[in-house]
Amino acid sequence: MPRKSLSPIVVLLTLSWTFLLGVSPAGRTSHAQSLEVQPQVIAKPIVDGKVIVLDLGLHFATTIRMPEPVSSVVVGDPTLFKVEHSEKEPRLIFVKPATPQPAESNLLISTVGGHNVSLLVRCNAESSTKTSSSPRPVHFVMNYHSASGFLIEETGQGSLLIPETVPLSRTASTEVPVRAAPIDAAPDRMDRLLDEQKRARLPSLEGSYLRVGISRVYEEGTQIYVLFSAVNQSKNNIEILSPQVQLAGSAHKKKLSASSEQLPITEFRLSRRKLSVGERADGVAQFEKPAFKQSHESYFLQIAESGAVDLPVLVPIRLGMSIPLKGEER
Repeated sequence: MPRKSLSPIVVLLTLSWTFLLGVSPAGRTSHAQSLEVQPQVIAKPIVDGKVIVLDLGLHFATTIRMPEPVSSVVVGDPTLFKVEHSEKEPRLIFVKPATPQPAESNLLISTVGGHNVSLLVRCNAESSTKTSSSPRPVHFVMNYHSASGFLIEETGQGSLLIPETVPLSRTASTEVPVRAAPIDAAPDRMDRLLDEQKRARLPSLEGSYLRVGISRVYEEGTQIYVLFSAVNQSKNNIEILSPQVQLAGSAHKKKLSASSEQLPITEFRLSRRKLSVGERADGVAQFEKPAFKQSHESYFLQIAESGAVDLPVLVPIRLGMSIPLKGEER
């Protein structure tokens, strides 16, 4: 008798069932194992020059929170990791893997305060050798907080920084007998200068919607104390950033020349950071005058708000009109 050939429908059903039996269970198991992660939230202090390892996970976005607005973000290989940063959230950075393969790269973050953070970001770095079915650690949130003496006004704004304020009062009592003069004298002087600026009349202001003016400049040796005020004359609430001092050749149209140099702020005080419409903030900034400068260079106080860090207000610091500040007489 002639052999009957199988119908096309029977053949298709047979092949499909064979494929599901041979491939589907293993594929489902492998996919389930790849999604087993251990979410982690970590907090680290900002230490310039130290590299932090950040473990990422495929299909997951990791949030990096900085204690001050971010000015630039650079990833070593943008084909391996996708990085997002918005001016609407100036302190947040979002990073996630862009490839299912194991990958590593570096991530550099710069802040408006002049700090640089370096990270090693990696995804599935141990997947090729890992045989255990235990969950993989994935950093969902990285919270950077300020180190001691950095961003003075930030200590009272977030719950993340509250633990940092507790041990300071306890350690201060043990350190005062050893370094009584440096610890006590400087903060008292800065507080007194800030109170003086609060009582002073509003100085001549420069700028458009954020207007800044300098009332007095005190000088003691190489230390310079700048007393200033800022007024919000925009139609919205704004938040001002930490004061900075620039040594530059000119400040034409609010832009410094190519020879500008940022001088480190030794210490500063701000009466407030967030300004409502028409509100005034007073501050004191202390910096050390360099040993020498070029004849065409001048000092400028730089104040910016978090929504427009690229458009700071520059006010000349006229050291020729400074007032000597000796000891604690004032």
